[in-house]
Order: sequence, then C-alpha cells, then structure tokens
Amino acid sequence: MTLLPLPLRDFDPDAIDTAAIPAALVALAALQTRLAARLAMLPAPAAPSAAADDEMLSPEQAAELLKQPRRWLSRNARRLPFVKRISARRFVCSRSGILKWLATRKS
Repeated sequence: MTLLPLPLRDFDPDAIDTAAIPAALVALAALQTRLAARLAMLPAPAAPSAAADDEMLSPEQAAELLKQPRRWLSRNARRLPFVKRISARRFVCSRSGILKWLATRKS
C-alpha cells in the first residue's frame, strides 16, 4: 500500500536533469511547507479525559481516605499533587490522584 498520491507515485528523481535539481528542490520544499501548514491547521485529536472520570473529594473525605486528620491535609496541601485549589483557603482533592499517590508511598 502506498500513501503517495498518483502524480508522486511514479516520480523518478534520477530523471531530473542535473541543472534542474536546484529548482526541483525549491519546488519540493514549497510543497513540503504547504503540506506541513495544512497538517498544522488540523484540530488536535481529543485525548481521553481522565479528569472527567475522576471524583473530586472534599477535604474531609480526602482526609478519611488518606487516614490522616483534616488538619494534616490542610497543612500539607501545597505539597500534595492531588490537591486542587479553589481559592486561597478552599481546596478539593482528586480521588484517583490520592490513590496514585498512596501507591507510590507504599512501594
């Protein structure tokens, strides 16, 4: 299976006259630039969102899951990767983030 369109499929670079090679290279570079620009304009494929499946926990629920007092969670919130700040004083925690973090702590 070939991915090249029909005009390029039968292209023979050895058939180009030596004097015409610079012009052919310029034309091919222009074609490459146009194709790259078209490719760059395509919308990025949507990645599966793990955040959509994730449950956000209140600090109390997160502390219970961590088996730590809520105060410990509040004191350490800045260093914990699963904490999402809502405001300066409020935050929520990702359940899957907590489970991943706990798995790295036990090993």
